[in-house]
Amino acid sequence: MKKKVLVLSAFLLTSAAFCTPKSSGTSGKEFYIQTQTWAVYGSMEKFLYSSALTDRAVSRLVWEMKPLWYFGLLGGTKLGNFEAQIEFNGALSLRSGRMFDYDFTTDGTLTTYSVHEETAVHSAQTSIGLNYALFRTKNVDLKTAVEVFYSYNSFTARNGYGWYGMNLPEDNPGNCFYEAGRLYGIDYSRHSFYTFAGIAAELRSGPHWGFTFELMVSPFAYISGLDHHLNASEGTHYMEVQYALFKAMKSSFGIYVNFGTMRASLTCSGLVQSLQKGTLYHDYWSENLSRSDQPCASKNSTANICLSLRKYF
Repeated sequence: MKKKVLVLSAFLLTSAAFCTPKSSGTSGKEFYIQTQTWAVYGSMEKFLYSSALTDRAVSRLVWEMKPLWYFGLLGGTKLGNFEAQIEFNGALSLRSGRMFDYDFTTDGTLTTYSVHEETAVHSAQTSIGLNYALFRTKNVDLKTAVEVFYSYNSFTARNGYGWYGMNLPEDNPGNCFYEAGRLYGIDYSRHSFYTFAGIAAELRSGPHWGFTFELMVSPFAYISGLDHHLNASEGTHYMEVQYALFKAMKSSFGIYVNFGTMRASLTCSGLVQSLQKGTLYHDYWSENLSRSDQPCASKNSTANICLSLRKYF
C-alpha cells in the first residue's frame, strides 16, 4: 500500500510541475512530455507438447496479471506530418494474482493441478513509434503508424497447493492433495519483442476535447522465456524461443481534454498474442541447456487502462 501511495504522489507532483499555463493551445506544438500510470490485467501462458505431431499440450502454466501497476514517461515530437514517440515504463513489485500449473497425459487426461501465490518481481516496457498523417482536416487526423515494442516480465510462484493423480478433478479418491507450502515453487521470466504496423486516428470535438483510436498488427515478434522449476537441489530450467509472424495485434481507444498547454487523457487498450509454437531447451538430463524434441508455445493477452497528463512546449 505504501508503494502505491508513493507512486501516486510522485505522479501527481511530476504532473503539477508541468502545469505552468501558457496562452497558446496545443495545436501545432512540436514537442511534448507525458507522465502516465496504468493498470494491466491479463495473463501469460506457456505450453509444452509431447511431440511436433500433436496440438494437445501435456503441460500448461498460466501466470496472471491481476493487476500490474505501471508508471512511466513518454516523449514526442512533431515535424510536419510526421510524429515520433519514445516511452519507458516500469511496474511495482507486488502480488499479481495466482499461477496455475496443469499436467496432462497425451490423451488429454488431467494428472496434476496446482495453484500458487504469484508475485510480479520485475516488469518493464519501452517502445519507439513513428506515424505519418495521411489525411488532416480541422477535426480529423488519419495516420499510418509503425512501432517497435519490448517488454520484460518476471514472476515467482510460491506457497502452492495442489492435487496429483491420474484422473483429476481433485475429488477422485485415488488422488493425492498437497497443502499450501508443501509444493516447490517456480520462477518465470519472459522477453517479448514486437513490431507493429497499422492506423491511428484523432477526432477533435472543438479545441478542448477529442478522441483517439489505434489498431495495429504485428508482422514479426520474438518471444523468449525461462522457466525454473525448483526442487531440493538446483532445480530444472526450461527455455523457450518462438518467432511469430502476424500472431499479435493491439488496439486502443482514448478520450482527452485540453486545457492551456496541457492534455489529460484516459485510454483503454489491449494486446493479444495468439498461440505460437517454438523451440524448447532444458537441463533435465544434463548440466547445460540442450535442445528438446518437444515443442513449446506461448500465449499472451492484456487489457489496460491508462491515465496520462501531457505538457506541450
